[in-house]
Amino acid sequence: TEAVVVEGDFPIAFAKRVVDAVGNPTDGAIFQPGGDLMMLDLSSPSAEMMNVTEAYTQGQGDVSDPEVSFNGAKLLFSMRGPNDPSWNVWEYEIATESLTRVIADDAEANAGDDVDPAYLPDGRIVFSSNRQEKSRQLLEARGIEPFATLDEYERERAILLHVMNGDGTDIHQISFNQSHDRNPTVLSTGEIMFARWDHVGNRNHFPIFFTNPDGTNIFVQYGAFSPGNSFLHPREMPDGRVLTALMPLSGTREGGALVAVDIANFSEFNDPASNVPPDAIGQKQMTLFEIEFGMGVSEFGRYTTPYPLWDGSDRALVSWSPFRPEEEIDPVSGELVEVEGAPHYGVYMFDMVAQ
Repeated sequence: TEAVVVEGDFPIAFAKRVVDAVGNPTDGAIFQPGGDLMMLDLSSPSAEMMNVTEAYTQGQGDVSDPEVSFNGAKLLFSMRGPNDPSWNVWEYEIATESLTRVIADDAEANAGDDVDPAYLPDGRIVFSSNRQEKSRQLLEARGIEPFATLDEYERERAILLHVMNGDGTDIHQISFNQSHDRNPTVLSTGEIMFARWDHVGNRNHFPIFFTNPDGTNIFVQYGAFSPGNSFLHPREMPDGRVLTALMPLSGTREGGALVAVDIANFSEFNDPASNVPPDAIGQKQMTLFEIEFGMGVSEFGRYTTPYPLWDGSDRALVSWSPFRPEEEIDPVSGELVEVEGAPHYGVYMFDMVAQ
């Protein structure tokens, strides 16, 4: 196990969900019974696994988006139990094995679906939610009965960035968008990085955005005019680049290529800063074999939800599914064609140097 474990032999946590819970980038909050928060006491295939949430979900709830605290003592995640009307942010204290819903009041907690939580350096929590707290207040101030806006496909309420105290108080909305703002994480600068569903003209995609924790200085950082469509689950790497999964807007169950973006020196793939060497590129696939990040068949599987490690080993935890071919009848030609079957994601340790 020496080639696998994280230095210091730390445990790892992940969400284990049914495959139907994995949708498209344009899906904000999917609930499918059968999800739980799992922990391995060591990042090794032989480690003992513990189901953290089974007493609450009873096999009929769902869990997503675990995030570790800065000191490694707690986990934030989103959970919806079998009798819950909405997704809520929960916290797990590892030493005491205690579970607590962050927003204590039932009415407040169930005012919307709260997903994708992450700790801010000052102890507050950023998360995505379709409660649209500020948008409703503005409507009410204008004498309009408050309502939640739907995404531009008019399928579900748009999830937008919110911030609250660590005890669930003082909830306020910090982003405003016609559709989803997803996957917020905190950079070493204290800024929040997230993926925004941005549909302007003929561009319908998810570029990478930055904002301050108070919602000021919100700006597209990368991906508005670069190869690929949806830069999902972006995370900062120790060298300043961003590791992200790059995929189409639909059809691949949130799986795509594993891409490193030089976000400090490139605003787009072919738009470098003036001091960048001429042979530098804005984005690079990290895997040995090129992964299809469009709608075509990807014979080398698909990646999602990368988590770069900061232990000096140039590795990342990733979810990867091998290519699982199936045949279906082409509606135009009537012939059998090979397509990608449903994914089967597992948790892997990826060495970015050895690929």
